Amino acid sequence: MTRDGTTGTGTLDLRFRGRAVRVSAPGEVLRQLAPLVEGFAASGPPEIAARGEASDPVERIEADEVPVPELEWRVARALLPVASAPGVTPLHASGVVASQGAILIVGPSGSGKSTLAWHLQRLGLPLLGDDTVLLEADGRLSSFPRCPKVDRRALAVEGIAPTDPSILGGDETEAWVRPSAGFAREAAPIAWIVVPRWSPGAPNFFRNLGAGERVERLLPAVHGEGPARPGVRTVLDRLSVPPAIELTFGDGPAAARTLLDRLQRPDGRTTLY
Repeated sequence: MTRDGTTGTGTLDLRFRGRAVRVSAPGEVLRQLAPLVEGFAASGPPEIAARGEASDPVERIEADEVPVPELEWRVARALLPVASAPGVTPLHASGVVASQGAILIVGPSGSGKSTLAWHLQRLGLPLLGDDTVLLEADGRLSSFPRCPKVDRRALAVEGIAPTDPSILGGDETEAWVRPSAGFAREAAPIAWIVVPRWSPGAPNFFRNLGAGERVERLLPAVHGEGPARPGVRTVLDRLSVPPAIELTFGDGPAAARTLLDRLQRPDGRTTLY
């Protein structure tokens, strides 16, 4: 990050898989934005940043009066490698990587994707992304290192105060949280698909999904696609093999531990029953 001492503005260079973005904004805005997008920093984690090159065409974002949440969203959209990475499909999902493979967490906004992924990464599982993960052409999942945004009610239940060092900002309902386990460095095959339904205070309940339900839940997760667009059938076919479950939960830590315990049980079965 560079700053102009005369104007108080600065620039932040970000890069991901053949896309580069230069953000110009007031210094205070960049100070708030930088930790939210550190996974994309050109000088950041080499396993992620080095996928781009210095010669990448640069998209410029001027943000003199843009609120930080909107600016973070604009950066994510600019770096999303839809056009520059043939065969890569962004999914509206969250996810983590366990020893057996990736856990893909799929559901509509507000269903608890980010909350469940946050609880799983607190158990030491690297994060694949928040709200977006990448489905590679070979069926593996790879990271889109966007900082997770977690419901403040879930944070309060865990005793995490708004002033906790892991909190990086947010609004009245959600907060950006630095992932304690970091982001996944390598692509991983999908081991399980989880469709969460978070309701504070509700009992935790697991249910295996049938084939029809799986398609119904997964189709909305395919970014920028629709039933008439080429490629949707291929994407759904890639997601048809791993077992899929619905997880209703109110106790996030217990749900994460139970999910991980059941999926790692020694008999090798990948269904929950």
